[in-house]
Amino acid sequence: MKAALITGVSSGIGLAVSRALLDDGWIVRGCSRTMPLSLEHDRFLWEPLDVAAPAAGDQLAALLRFRTLDALVHCAGTQEPVGAVADTRPDAWAAGVQANLIGAYRVVHAALPALQRNGSGRILLFSGGGAFGPRPAYSCYAASKAGAVALMESLAAELDGCGITANCVAPGFVP
Repeated sequence: MKAALITGVSSGIGLAVSRALLDDGWIVRGCSRTMPLSLEHDRFLWEPLDVAAPAAGDQLAALLRFRTLDALVHCAGTQEPVGAVADTRPDAWAAGVQANLIGAYRVVHAALPALQRNGSGRILLFSGGGAFGPRPAYSCYAASKAGAVALMESLAAELDGCGITANCVAPGFVP
């Protein structure tokens, strides 16, 4: 039976991907800040995790120690702060980068050993449309998601030939 780690499972894309993989017979270990209220399944295991927290990488590494993964699907993120650059606070901007870029790095770094133990697997990160052009009032989101795309492109090149692939998907607007 295949196993996946999915972040951001409490709502939106993370919840939808979790349901789809469970329907396909996967074991899903889901992580999010809040427990998904509408997802109960005997192959779903939930762990509280805030990818923006400095200890998130160590927490995930401990969770995955001695386990194998077939897939990592990173969906956690934020669009905050929203507003013109002149109107946003630097600490709020830094928190957004922490969640969207540093959080992505932490999750990937912690999950890589479990994928490597398996000898193959997939890493999928949801980048968002802001990564590919200007997005007025969403500069933090756009910049941090562009950084996440560069992270995945670099990781894909590093993993070339080892059986693990890394990709980003920009699904467009998700309500």
